[in-house]
Amino acid sequence: MQADAEITLRNLHVISALSQNDKLITNDDYFDVYTPTTLRSLYRSWYKERRQSNILRLRQTVRNGIAFVKRTSEDINALIESKSVSLQMQIDIILAQHLRMRDALHKACTGLRNMMLTYREDANIVSQLSLILDEITDFNVLMEPRTESLKKKTTFFVSDLETDEPDSEIE
Repeated sequence: MQADAEITLRNLHVISALSQNDKLITNDDYFDVYTPTTLRSLYRSWYKERRQSNILRLRQTVRNGIAFVKRTSEDINALIESKSVSLQMQIDIILAQHLRMRDALHKACTGLRNMMLTYREDANIVSQLSLILDEITDFNVLMEPRTESLKKKTTFFVSDLETDEPDSEIE
């Protein structure tokens, strides 16, 4: 998995771990969480944390995850079409990464819903979070049949290769 994809995956896991009243920190490559404390607003002011910049980083992370899933889907299809036995391990690894990122996107929805509760008094932020949540949901609904097809193709790919191989049994 590429470094950018690993960062995206990690950040999606952080988003999924958000509870109501937690605040997301997006100043660095890796996201973090401010848990509720009396000094939290002071820290956020000191580090110039702004809701809008956090939403932009959050949206970009989700879109990076979606782009990764699309790209790995295309990569798997291309490798399957090549019908090379030596590529099976690579196909399996890419499929596992594809599934891992899809799962992280799905789980991030929980954190987004919790953020919507945290910021329920800010209609602008709730609206933007809702749009991001809808983007993930729509993508997952559209991607589900494609992912299932990939799983079947890789299974068929393996069985097709096994039937093309000459019998190795000695009679």
